[in-house]
Amino acid sequence: MNKLFLIVGFILLSQLTIAQDYIKHTVKTGETVYSLTKKYNVSEAAIYQLNPDAKSGLSIGKVVIIPNGTTIANNENEFELEYDTHKVKRKETLYSLSKRFDVSVDDLKKHNPRLYAEPLKKGDVIKIPLLKEFETAVSTKDNDTVLVVKQSKITHIVVAKETKYGIAKQYGITVAELEKQNPVIQSGLKIGQELKIVKVEDIPTEDNGTPTNFEYYSVQEKDTFYSLSKSLGLTEEQIKSYNPKFSDGLKAGMLLKYPKEGSVVVEMGSTIAYSEGKTKLVDSIRNYDKKKLAIMLPFRLNQVPDSSRTLKKEHLETNRLLNATLDFYSGVLVAVDSLKSHGISTDLKVIDTENDYVRLSKKLDELDLSDRDAVIGPMFPKNLERVATVLEANHIPVISPISQRDLKLTSNTFQTIPSSIAMRDKMIEYLQKNLTIQNVVLITDSKSSAIKDLLKEKFPNLQVMMANDDEYVVPDHVKKRLYKEKENWVLVETQNNGLVVNVITAVNALKAKYDVKLFTTSSSAQFKNKDNYQLANLNFCFPSIDLEVHSDEEIPNPFVEKYVTTYGVTPNRFAIRGFDVTMDVLLRLSVSGNLMDSAMLGETEYVENRFNYMNMVDGGFYNNAFYIARYKEDLTIEKVE
Repeated sequence: MNKLFLIVGFILLSQLTIAQDYIKHTVKTGETVYSLTKKYNVSEAAIYQLNPDAKSGLSIGKVVIIPNGTTIANNENEFELEYDTHKVKRKETLYSLSKRFDVSVDDLKKHNPRLYAEPLKKGDVIKIPLLKEFETAVSTKDNDTVLVVKQSKITHIVVAKETKYGIAKQYGITVAELEKQNPVIQSGLKIGQELKIVKVEDIPTEDNGTPTNFEYYSVQEKDTFYSLSKSLGLTEEQIKSYNPKFSDGLKAGMLLKYPKEGSVVVEMGSTIAYSEGKTKLVDSIRNYDKKKLAIMLPFRLNQVPDSSRTLKKEHLETNRLLNATLDFYSGVLVAVDSLKSHGISTDLKVIDTENDYVRLSKKLDELDLSDRDAVIGPMFPKNLERVATVLEANHIPVISPISQRDLKLTSNTFQTIPSSIAMRDKMIEYLQKNLTIQNVVLITDSKSSAIKDLLKEKFPNLQVMMANDDEYVVPDHVKKRLYKEKENWVLVETQNNGLVVNVITAVNALKAKYDVKLFTTSSSAQFKNKDNYQLANLNFCFPSIDLEVHSDEEIPNPFVEKYVTTYGVTPNRFAIRGFDVTMDVLLRLSVSGNLMDSAMLGETEYVENRFNYMNMVDGGFYNNAFYIARYKEDLTIEKVE
């Protein structure tokens, strides 16, 4: 119960404080800039910096951006900023501009403060911060990669027949950059002019000075993508994925990055670590930018009684949806906290969907999610489809965390739950691969004719036994289909919970005299929470979305230990699901920088869940990773595949 109050308190606090680098203040009667400085303990200069028009006075109802207790730092000793301007075109968003100009959405807002108070509109002219020059070493995280930034200052004397284009190309910069560094040449070049040219190159090295898993090559005048692909053994697409700036073409003097020989890579250009056939993203982190994540869950805080602690406690104890939601969210928080030790920080925006489609739609009209790297949730299909549709234009991934129902996938939807058809097919494949001389018996009902016909096609010698009245089987009737001299496989295919219980009991009664094992190709809930002793006795084998972690293992699971330390209880499957989904999303963003591209990373595995996304022909991504599991005699469940 303490865990529930702790999480609810955190949610309420989060909705007030998360991502509050700035405060939006609506001016009231009698307020002045001076009174605001006293109220928020900031300087007038800080207010004017974010609100230049405030110098002409404040009007009632005006929204003023206030720095949250600090003024904007100006690290002049490290770098200076210059600005370019951009006129916003139709359909452009802060997210698309951040990708185009390689600057974060936060920085765009910081240098265009009005964007904190109003949305971006077509025709707006905004400032784009540009790094002028610097020479320093920036550690991306403790004891890890260091970015050494090398500044090359060059003096160039203009000679006859030289052009601005030729000079810019010679030094691997654009004509605009050349003119910006030398404003005097905007009207034209003159023989003998002395130009100052600054080139900035960044070369990643380890903290001990040794190179990373990449080599570097200076592009020559006659190099082409074709010649480079031949010499480096890479495709043009791979070269561009390692060097996004090359998408606009090659320029002599550019520094080209490519993986060292022997490095394991995927197409978007990460060096990826593997363990037991699974991708270990935590050992492959290359993007240490703060991750911007939104969590949309049905907390329904508006329904929590506010009259007394007793009523709140009763509500928390009896509301099953709220309990599942809080458990999932508790796992999210542990994932976010765990990644801090790997240098990954997260800006978490928590949104209560209230499990109400109409209210959620209204919230989406008011919320600005354009800066989010990904959105986890909502839980229920109708709400998730609404969110995914709204965010599709901005290419913001929306992750379905729990629902097993079919979704209408948009191009930005990630369904983390494998399809029942994929799991069924994999289970059939497993049975076919391991079948030798076993006797195979199918027990089913009239409502499961599709799977019955499929299994008869896959197993020609299959014996089919229909349940009496679709409700039960008689042990003696089952016994007539078994052999004492060989192993017997009994497959159960039904959605009838009562029939499942009946078959398990009936087959168990025959176990003493027959070598019999129980199977199903179904991943449905009918096989959950049954008698573990009977299932273990029959070595029950089945496809499963997750694989239960055992808290009594000799080597404790780090997540379970951390969870128990934090909340005082062991995590249930919802908490573990929240941890696994969030960990996978954040690590994929930390390796590839883009969740859509991360689908190429291969299969990942965490506490109880696997993820391996397939890009669907009709759009969206489906997780195709799961387990074939089997009960052992000691009542634990082991991974078969």
